[in-house]
Amino acid sequence: MKKNKSLLYKTLFIFLIFSVYGCSSPSYVEIKTDIAEIPKLNLDQFDKIMITDFLLKKDKPDFDINKEVKEYFAQELEVSTNKETNKENISPEK
Repeated sequence: MKKNKSLLYKTLFIFLIFSVYGCSSPSYVEIKTDIAEIPKLNLDQFDKIMITDFLLKKDKPDFDINKEVKEYFAQELEVSTNKETNKENISPEK
């Protein structure tokens, strides 16, 4: 019986040591957030918004970034401005 109490006290003491150590060490997570600003350009004066190709220094043959960026901006501008957007295939070099 005395041996069981001794084992219980040792186990409780070890648990207490680990609990105190776990609570005393500073553990935190740093979070960085980016909050978008209100656009400086007033789009209320326009009826339609036209989005063209973007200037790329290197083309990637397996991924068309122009198409993805145009679709993203078209969708976001339609939602935020409630205006019609057109996606044109006009390169900036022309």
